Amino acid sequence: MRKRLFVVGVVVVFIASGGVLAQPQAQGREVLNLSLDQWIGWRSILMANGGLSTKRGSIFDRLGLTVNIKNIDDNDTKLNALLANRLDAMGSTIQRYTFEFPKLQRARVPAKMIFVTNTSSGGDGIIAKKNITSIEDLAGKRVALARFTEAQNLLEFAMMHSALSQQEIENIRSRIVFTEDAGKAGEIFFAGHADAAATWQPFLSQAQSTPGARILLDTKSINNFIIDGIIFREDYMKAHPAAVSRFIQGTLEATYALLATPPRETDPKYLYLVNSFPMVANLKKSEIESMFPDAALSDYHDNITYLARNGLAEQVFMVSSRIWKGLGESANPELAGVAFDSSYLRQLERTFGSRGKEKPKFTVTADQRQKARTDTPIFGKPWTIHFESGSATVAAKDLGRLEELVILARIAEKTIIQIEGNTDSVEGVATSQELSEKRARAVAQHLQSRGIDPARVVVVGNGAKKPVASNDAGAGRAKNRRVDLLLKAIVW
Repeated sequence: MRKRLFVVGVVVVFIASGGVLAQPQAQGREVLNLSLDQWIGWRSILMANGGLSTKRGSIFDRLGLTVNIKNIDDNDTKLNALLANRLDAMGSTIQRYTFEFPKLQRARVPAKMIFVTNTSSGGDGIIAKKNITSIEDLAGKRVALARFTEAQNLLEFAMMHSALSQQEIENIRSRIVFTEDAGKAGEIFFAGHADAAATWQPFLSQAQSTPGARILLDTKSINNFIIDGIIFREDYMKAHPAAVSRFIQGTLEATYALLATPPRETDPKYLYLVNSFPMVANLKKSEIESMFPDAALSDYHDNITYLARNGLAEQVFMVSSRIWKGLGESANPELAGVAFDSSYLRQLERTFGSRGKEKPKFTVTADQRQKARTDTPIFGKPWTIHFESGSATVAAKDLGRLEELVILARIAEKTIIQIEGNTDSVEGVATSQELSEKRARAVAQHLQSRGIDPARVVVVGNGAKKPVASNDAGAGRAKNRRVDLLLKAIVW
């Protein structure tokens, strides 16, 4: 179940055989049967449709498309409906898709994720007691979370990049308090039955405002990890290419309207959300609006970035698959290259390729970079590159290691990368500071060549002041001739 607010007693009513809303196809119109769970990130689709059923005069209606949306929170129910051809498409996160795609393949039901609606941008995270200040501090503690969810994947992702030993990670896993959903995990934490919780809103905001609690890590920083997209059956795409194209076009039109300043909102009361999701039915307008920043809507250019060959979608698919596979689950990172399709999106280049003013460019200020210098890194384990004596040249053997850091930097896009150069004690006291800075700048230049925004980078030269080993022997000096890369959260 994936609801961003925990709701008690949500009932999904199926009013047609097999759980699909049966509606007669209007003459000359395309029809799409789609499932969505309760998540504010789907709001561009719901706006384009006018709600769960296509409203007369809505964007989809004007495009000649009828979209029948089913509110299905249970992942197994949703997937089974797609497998049984009772749905043409479904919404899912890439974390869930890594489970679902192999099942679809085994059932010989080809499918592809062809469109990304949003990414979690503060809607998910890990909260903890105030005295737990890092992922490493979770060693020996009890963490509440829902099994096989985005929350569990996020915790594993954080531990994978931490300084925790494998034994400490296994100990944390053995102490996990499993819950039915991430909302329950938040409730258990605030009831005092866990030291931390991998959860979602509103529990993150509650932790931020509660004495004795904190947000340990969230998707404001790791903002390209939990990605929501729409998965289509390939047989439907082949039989109804116009419907697929109209769906993407209509959703993008709604996205650009919502991203405009001010938003070109056609329904100021948000009835298309209120009437679609029980979780917002009793909320005030201001409370609904407060949820919007948790899901960063994805425009055409975002989609091109995510769905490109070897793009972020494939990279997140591979990372998440490796996490699940490491836990003994059925997932295959090698399927990333065939799990996505951007061809339908690219057909709309002429319509949306020149758009982009509605979405402000992400920038990092000099003050934010300066503040990051003294902040604690998000992950305690630095990425380390070593150098030959007297050299500031990145060795070819380290390029693969840096490429892994590039992927992490893209996934955790809203972070500052602090690059600290270091020398051993015999590389010259007079020149060690300059050499350490040259090493850091060499790494920074490589990251920039791989597309990392230089505004995100802080370069520091430590000279020989921060050894990690004794300089008395050659082996120790080799360890000290290094660059350490640390990810720092941006303070907004």
